[in-house]
Amino acid sequence: MQRHRVCAAATVAIMFGVLGCGGSDNDDTIDSAATSPPDTELTEPSDTERDDDSRSTAGEGGGLTVETDGSVTLDEATSTEVAPTQPVEATVITAVPETGVPGINSTDLFCRSWSEFGGTFQALALAAGFATDATTAQRAEVVASGTLVAAVAGLDEHLPSDLESERIALTVDLVGPLARRAERAQAELAAAEMSAQQIDQLNDIWRAALIEDGVDEPNIELVIPADLQTALGVAVDSFSSSLPPINRDPSLVTDAAIPITDVYLIENCPDQGTLGGNDIIDQP
Repeated sequence: MQRHRVCAAATVAIMFGVLGCGGSDNDDTIDSAATSPPDTELTEPSDTERDDDSRSTAGEGGGLTVETDGSVTLDEATSTEVAPTQPVEATVITAVPETGVPGINSTDLFCRSWSEFGGTFQALALAAGFATDATTAQRAEVVASGTLVAAVAGLDEHLPSDLESERIALTVDLVGPLARRAERAQAELAAAEMSAQQIDQLNDIWRAALIEDGVDEPNIELVIPADLQTALGVAVDSFSSSLPPINRDPSLVTDAAIPITDVYLIENCPDQGTLGGNDIIDQP
């Protein structure tokens, strides 16, 4: 059973590791055409040469035997084989993109919610650890809070029936601590007299920036309209004075285990589990 430790340090450690799938290069080619037997003069056998089971069309050194069911066998004396052409079925593996946030625009609403949550958490954790200044990370978290709240709600609403046994472990134990931080940030935005429409506008700004920059940019660029900057600044100051940065918040460390969900993500979602820190390997 795999156990997650959802903390900034662990997330930063795995966020650069996207496992690529591929095979070894091979320039050798295989001639798929069947080799034809040498031209052989076939003579019509007499009635006495026929039997009820087969008829032989043998040339010198061997020949073909046509069975009554239509199948063809080659006499061992003939050195050239006749084999039916077998179609080769190609196996196509969709690799996880090395940039961006895979699945963030998925039509599968559960996978989409997972990508919004996992991608946002990874981006925020990276900013908390490596942004040029602390304000950049705190500002990003407040702007991203609407996306996180919506993503957690989507995980719960669109949870596949196969994962019902892990609903609490996923939607409460695993993602709940970060969701509570996001709800606090949303409250600070409201207290700074930002309207619901303006808060939704911040959500759109974060999501667009996340899609553009992906999860590997610690100084993710957020273009905030002038009319939102004052209220956002007030909310960021209040939020950062009340809560520690993500990489110093002990409440984000959890031992929530979601082995069934892990397998589901790998097999069904575009990120194939990489946003949760899972390599695409067989798991015990």
